[in-house]
Amino acid sequence: MKRQLLFFFSFVVVALGCHAQYRINAKDVEGLDGGMMYLEHSGRRADSAVVSKGCFTIVGSKQLDAPTYVFMHHSSGKWRCAFWMGNDTIDFTTVNDLPVIKGSKSNDEYQEYLALMESIWDEGRKLMAESRNDFTKFDSIQNIIDNTLKPKEDSLFMIFAKAHPASQITLNKIYNMRGMDKASFKEYKKFLDVLTPGAFKGKQWNTMCEWYEKDLALEPGHPMPAFSMNDLYGKTIDIATMKGKYVLLTLSNFGLKDYDSDLLLRKSLYEKYQACGLEMVDYSLSGDLVNVIKAPANFGLRWHFVTDFKGFDCPWFKEHAIDHVTQNFLIDKNGTIIGRDLFGEDLEREINKLFN
Repeated sequence: MKRQLLFFFSFVVVALGCHAQYRINAKDVEGLDGGMMYLEHSGRRADSAVVSKGCFTIVGSKQLDAPTYVFMHHSSGKWRCAFWMGNDTIDFTTVNDLPVIKGSKSNDEYQEYLALMESIWDEGRKLMAESRNDFTKFDSIQNIIDNTLKPKEDSLFMIFAKAHPASQITLNKIYNMRGMDKASFKEYKKFLDVLTPGAFKGKQWNTMCEWYEKDLALEPGHPMPAFSMNDLYGKTIDIATMKGKYVLLTLSNFGLKDYDSDLLLRKSLYEKYQACGLEMVDYSLSGDLVNVIKAPANFGLRWHFVTDFKGFDCPWFKEHAIDHVTQNFLIDKNGTIIGRDLFGEDLEREINKLFN
């Protein structure tokens, strides 16, 4: 009896271990006989098979942690394609050299997503082409893209996200918002909130969770993490010693439009309120000490400028997932963040409110 039970459980373990791996069954693939078909994902060549009589079968050497975007290409270099798949059994063929994929739920969802977005993306491509033909229109066209097309795209994506809250395609879009587009916490959180709890795993999801926790910790209402660094003359500037004052910490660099455009405004606010308890600390990403010293002198800026000359490799940036600038944090007298990424009129209004 024990032997029978041992055999049964061994069979179950083997069966479960094999079940989750992907399998691609291909037929009627023309003109590629004799060569190898390679499958790549996660930046590496994963599996392969010989093409014979227009057919090949690729069986995953190990299961995928989550659905992923894969590349399949022929050893001759004459043919390649890309698609989404999970641990599926996929039927694959070509029609007029174009891939026809059946059995991949994530790829079906991806095609639905592409169809939904195509009109918005096409409009954006036309506008960008127009700006390239007439560079004087660049700013006005960028304004249309940011304030008209982007909200439309977000609205369409929200429709997709609500229809597919457990889809890797939905997660991938949110991941790209944060990682590539550098969307703010507020911008990407509204989509993240739609996702089905417990539906995701794998590296992409783990990274998304890490970003979320670090971004949340820098949102208004949270204590400002410790920030201490040497200024341009070697003196340590520690925000913790500024309790009892309001502090504006800015992470950026001279020469960036959204940074430079606020310098005169900030100079005016600092001169007006510094004696009343306003401090400003700017971290410069520049690796050139001479330029970092010259810039404040040229603008007549009197607040604190700090740098470790490491730019985005700054340990504080790494610890708190700071991967784009310009960013700023308005901190109250108790060391709590009360404002985030305030510029222009918004910055002026919020600082005036603190002292009036």
